[in-house]
Amino acid sequence: VLTNVEWLNELLKIAAEIVANENKIKTTVNINHKEALTRIFNKSKTKATPKEIEEIVLDIDKIVHQIRFDGWQETHSGVKIVQKNLFTILMKHNLHTDEELFDSAYDYISRHY
Repeated sequence: VLTNVEWLNELLKIAAEIVANENKIKTTVNINHKEALTRIFNKSKTKATPKEIEEIVLDIDKIVHQIRFDGWQETHSGVKIVQKNLFTILMKHNLHTDEELFDSAYDYISRHY
């Protein structure tokens, strides 16, 4: 059984791969990368999936949708507000001490939101 941190890290990795593959596909369909993490989670969850994982994924999508703006990755204030909110989400779930999880979540957010 994977721990919550391992589960989240794998989910973030898979979401990044799927978004990269979607970007390679030339299509007229508009794909919303901003919800890829939630889409992938919803397709992969089982009855045994910890509720906490779902809460974290939903928190990330919700908060990032509220605070992000076009080009936020190139501004100091944009980076800080996203990092602060991500840290708050992880702290709410007592995962804030895992730097690898924070880094992989932030990397995913900065590339796809």
